Amino acid sequence: MEIFEGHVRSPSFKKGVVIASGLFILYILLNLLFSNKNFYAELNDLAMAFVSFIAFLSIAYAAKVSKVYSQKIYVAWGLLAIAQFFWFVGDFSWFFIETFFKQVPFPSLADIFYLSYYPIFLLGIYLLPKRPLKKDERFNSALDIGIIMFSSILVFWNFLIGPMIDTNLSSPLLNQILTVYYPISDLILLFALSILSYRRLSNVNFEPLLLLMVGALIMIMSDSIFGYQSMLGTIQNGGVSDISYVIAVLVIGLAGVLQVNALISNAKKDSKIPEYSLEVPMSYIPYIWMIVPFFLLIWGHFHGTYLSFTTIALGVILIILMTVTRQISTLKENNRLYGELRRINKDLESKVYRRTEELLNTNKSLQNEITEREKIEDDLKIKVELLDTATDSIILHDVTGKLIYANEKAAKMRGYSKEELMKLNIYDLNVPGESKFTGQYVDELMVKGEAIFESAQYHRDGTVIPIEVNAKMVTHNKDLQILSTARDITDRKENEAKLRCYREHLEDMVEERTKTLEKMNKMLQNEVDAHEKAEKEILASLEEKEVLLREIHHRVNNNMQIISSLLNIQSNYTDDPETNHVLRDSRNRIRSMAMIHEKLYISNKLSKIDFSGYVKSITSNLLQNPEVNPDLIKIKVDVDDFSIGMETAVPMGLIINELVTNSIEHAFPQGEGNINLNLHKNGETFILTVRDNGLGLPEGLDPKKVKTLGLSLVNSLVEQLNGSMEVEVEHGTTFKISFKELKYAKRAEI
Repeated sequence: MEIFEGHVRSPSFKKGVVIASGLFILYILLNLLFSNKNFYAELNDLAMAFVSFIAFLSIAYAAKVSKVYSQKIYVAWGLLAIAQFFWFVGDFSWFFIETFFKQVPFPSLADIFYLSYYPIFLLGIYLLPKRPLKKDERFNSALDIGIIMFSSILVFWNFLIGPMIDTNLSSPLLNQILTVYYPISDLILLFALSILSYRRLSNVNFEPLLLLMVGALIMIMSDSIFGYQSMLGTIQNGGVSDISYVIAVLVIGLAGVLQVNALISNAKKDSKIPEYSLEVPMSYIPYIWMIVPFFLLIWGHFHGTYLSFTTIALGVILIILMTVTRQISTLKENNRLYGELRRINKDLESKVYRRTEELLNTNKSLQNEITEREKIEDDLKIKVELLDTATDSIILHDVTGKLIYANEKAAKMRGYSKEELMKLNIYDLNVPGESKFTGQYVDELMVKGEAIFESAQYHRDGTVIPIEVNAKMVTHNKDLQILSTARDITDRKENEAKLRCYREHLEDMVEERTKTLEKMNKMLQNEVDAHEKAEKEILASLEEKEVLLREIHHRVNNNMQIISSLLNIQSNYTDDPETNHVLRDSRNRIRSMAMIHEKLYISNKLSKIDFSGYVKSITSNLLQNPEVNPDLIKIKVDVDDFSIGMETAVPMGLIINELVTNSIEHAFPQGEGNINLNLHKNGETFILTVRDNGLGLPEGLDPKKVKTLGLSLVNSLVEQLNGSMEVEVEHGTTFKISFKELKYAKRAEI
């Protein structure tokens, strides 16, 4: 605030603390140095009066500065200064009476000034600017202050007022009244502190009032100590009570310094003093303070007190009722505030939502507008740059040839500066007989709207520039104008001339090359004819070899059939069953191999055999044995459709022949049974399974070590195929053989 400038000096609070500390240390030193002197009491009284006077000056100066800031604050601090002045006068009266009249200053005129301090201090606190409280707030504050005051009255009456009355019963009435009035004044001071704590003050600095509260609390403690020592008769100059008084007065004086410092600081910053209240931290004090009467009640029950147990109990009940009432009021207020908070929060959320939606829409519109403007600006910049940096001539002129705009390339291409070109008529640059920039051209352009053509114009140095023009009629300021872009095609014309020369030269080369290719083509045709003749000879040779190979298979098949027939005839000339059995088995083995040659003879491919048909032929041949009834012994064949080479087919045919023959001859002594033959391919592996439901192998017989010809042959053939064999004897006999097709040098497929 400007009203402070040049009128008020700002004291330093730190210096004030240093001065107060110095005064306190000086007071302690006086007590230590002169405590044994005859004039010690008068010196102590004078020192206390001096400290009170310094505190009065500090509070009075704070009141003066507050007047510039606020009239209400000025009045309140003025009353606090008057109260402190009365305290100073009391100290000085005490010193004067004790020093010059040689009388005990109690009771005396000093007590009037001392006792006036408390109500004036209360009035100053009460008149501090405050915000009006609501009805429920005033009620709650009254309950809190009531709890504190009733608890304090019980404690003061029990430990100070009551015992002091009993102690001074024999004293004069004035002594008794003054003795009681001092602790009552402390209650007044405590009431002032309660008001300061539970009021919501406005435009009042908090820190100075906090020091006032601390000083007042120390003052109450000092009065309590003084009263207790008076009751015991142990009052001593410079004792604990006097030291406490000095500390209380110094703290109150520092509150004045801090008030001046805070006001001037706020004025320089031109900031408003914030509203404050100790209601929240002080709201717990009544609940803590109400514990004191409970302890007093317990103490009175065991030790006895000045007040009767019933009186204390009634006081405790009254405090409890006030506390319960305060809590109920707080709960109601909390519920009301919670409802109000929910309503405000709901309204705020609604407003925030609406405002957010409005801001989002506005922001979206602004963003779109900004984006559109930026786009337009970017387009304009790009267009300007394109015009300035274009490699083609760009000219805008009217139908009479007067130039309106020309870019740098238009001037440079014609050998002029831009300013010189703008002074010319575009038709003046035309080459007669070669340029289409004529009146007839303009008429046609106005009809068609646009045209692309080649023309010629003069350079400044007189040379002719061939150009390609792209002209278009446009409307500018409601006038028809011609926008044309022209490109120097001198290089293109030169390249076209060169291209014509190259084309003529190329045609000559093509004619010469064509003749050469005709000769080469004739030679190649002769070679092709020779290759075709050789190919026919090779195919004829292959057909001849195929016929020979089929004839070989046919002859091998016939020879094996002859061998089989000879064995059959031989069996008719012997009656030995064992010999007949051997001859029949040999005939079946030869027949199984002969079938392979028979299949190859009739197959399209001489290197592969259809194994599925081959297996069915083997089993069908075995059932044609006169000793086998095909109606009683059934063979079920399940073989995948695939072809294999002869190297694998021969041993596989013999294995199948041996295993099926073995089942027919040995598995069914009754001459009836079923045989299942399965052959499947899993990837590169073939799995052959021959299963019968006959008697099974004899116990202890190992098929891999048996000495019979048939199974020995099977083991040998499995080993030849690099396969493995498993035998299971359960509900008959099962042979499971796994193998892969033998890989030999690949034969040509025909």
